[in-house]
Amino acid sequence: MDPALAIEANLWALHRDFVRLPGAEVHDDPGLLWYRAPSISSWLNGASRTNLEPAAADEAIRQVIDSIHPLGRHAMWHVGPSTRPEDFPSRLAAAGFQAPSPGAAGMAVALSAVSRPSQPDGVEVRAVRSEGDLVVWIDTFLRSFGKEPQGRNHPWFTPFGYLGLDPDGPCRLFTAHVGEDAVSTSLAFVGGGAVGIYGVGTVPEFRGKGYGSAVTLAAMDWAREMGEELAILHATEMGQPVYRRLGFEAHCTITQWLAKAPI
Repeated sequence: MDPALAIEANLWALHRDFVRLPGAEVHDDPGLLWYRAPSISSWLNGASRTNLEPAAADEAIRQVIDSIHPLGRHAMWHVGPSTRPEDFPSRLAAAGFQAPSPGAAGMAVALSAVSRPSQPDGVEVRAVRSEGDLVVWIDTFLRSFGKEPQGRNHPWFTPFGYLGLDPDGPCRLFTAHVGEDAVSTSLAFVGGGAVGIYGVGTVPEFRGKGYGSAVTLAAMDWAREMGEELAILHATEMGQPVYRRLGFEAHCTITQWLAKAPI
């Protein structure tokens, strides 16, 4: 599969998997994939695969907003290289969506071509298998991005309990530990012809030691055991050098557009 296509296809498969959440709705329509879940997290409410005629685009945007905002939830729209019509970003902007960043680099590597650096001393990467593990994962992720731990109060706790703790599901969560400290996180999702690596974060005081690479490699090793051959991810500018050292190459840009619910 073309890497750029796999980068989008994995994201779409991830969004379709939200149907496993009790109370969630996933609308996989011919021209649009959109979804909403019983969580205030914008990551779980929005749209992605978009292939619309120009005459239908504005109405589709309005439909998604009108289905999500009255519930008090923000809406996130993922825009990639296959998004149509070509002026769709400007239509999102006109409807009140904002792109908080210039976009992430969609990167990919064949699992057979991954470059494996030496494992950092003392690190142990564990799969999340219990609600207690999930609290540690969430709080470590939040600390990685300068936010206060929330544990069971975080809007991801309940949905990730369904999506990430199912031993037969396509999603796995990983946490890197050094002694008593949880230092880094990753989320792996198998679908669309690849494994997608999401949720990678390292607590600031532990950065630069290879722990982010360790949780990324653990996710890819699990996917290899599942029979996958390609890994994809969305990298920030800061993260790209780390992933390039593992063999990832950039193939496209994925941008997240956010429309906040009215107060």
